[in-house]
Amino acid sequence: MNIVFSSLGNIKVYLLAIGWLIVLSTYIWRFHHSPGAKQQVYLQLCKICSLIFLLLLNENNTLHNKVFLFLTFKGIMLIMPVFWFCFVWKISLPTKKIPGVLKYGYLVIVLFVLLLLFTNPWHGLVWQWFWLSGNDLVGVTGILGWSESFSALLCAYTLYLHLHWIFTSRGIRHKQAIWVFLAETISFVGIVSDIVFFTHSIPWVTLAASGCMTWCFYRWQLYNISQLAQEAVVADLVCGWLLVDEYGYIVDLNYAAKKILRELPIQIGVDFNTLLKGWPVLSELNEENKKTIETFRSYTSGRRYYEIKKILLKKDEISFGQILLFKDITLKKKDGLKVWNKKKKQSLEKSV
Repeated sequence: MNIVFSSLGNIKVYLLAIGWLIVLSTYIWRFHHSPGAKQQVYLQLCKICSLIFLLLLNENNTLHNKVFLFLTFKGIMLIMPVFWFCFVWKISLPTKKIPGVLKYGYLVIVLFVLLLLFTNPWHGLVWQWFWLSGNDLVGVTGILGWSESFSALLCAYTLYLHLHWIFTSRGIRHKQAIWVFLAETISFVGIVSDIVFFTHSIPWVTLAASGCMTWCFYRWQLYNISQLAQEAVVADLVCGWLLVDEYGYIVDLNYAAKKILRELPIQIGVDFNTLLKGWPVLSELNEENKKTIETFRSYTSGRRYYEIKKILLKKDEISFGQILLFKDITLKKKDGLKVWNKKKKQSLEKSV
């Protein structure tokens, strides 16, 4: 027999922690293309849900509702280590995939334990029975009560991966590993102390851990050399790009494309056919087996030559639209014209 939930302390701190986690999740989602960012967002959302259920547990006075909310809270706590493991795996070993046996095997076990938790009122294998002692919820552990702590094995393995990441990484990734480890350690210690000793420290440690994680992602983005390199490569390969959705409407374009297409009916939300009427040469890209064309535009500053390439955006045979890439080849054309004129002049001199 043990008290499984005791009345909360300052409710305002819980509300502050929930608000901060929502802000953090929104902020981290900006980097969702970076390894591990999505998993970290899911982890923060689990923390938000756990705090909400703690508040609901505190406000409800009926035994039936408290038991349901308590079991749901325990289920969320069981899922959180999964996202922590996936997060550490993604950012520490980005070139490898999670082994299928480990990934799906643990998932099956978690689903089984969740099924036990939510059907517990029928069989009592995890918790035999509950009763109220004032506003405290008291419970007696069943014969399968140990199944709830199965997540501790995954936490232990994740901890090993995290320490391995810290000791084998260098530079900015090493600093990132330490900051993430600090954030998750604060969160883990706070949760354990709250569950065991009812310290009601979860909202405070959540704020501290979230602050560490925010700083970690800020620094990671600031010094993300690979992303800066990719942007530099794209900028060198193409000058402008224009994105068209599956319905034929312009979704987005960059500043370079706006300069190239200036004086044409071009803006976000406009039908792509409107642009084709203004610059008919683009219609050649719709011809079969023709994905790249070379053309020019005349401006007040002179004539500019462009190489335009169309790429269809498809995944699993489903079309999501197309993107046009514009590359300025004016210098290349002028150099080629100079070479051609030089050869022509030499040929004329030989003929004379």
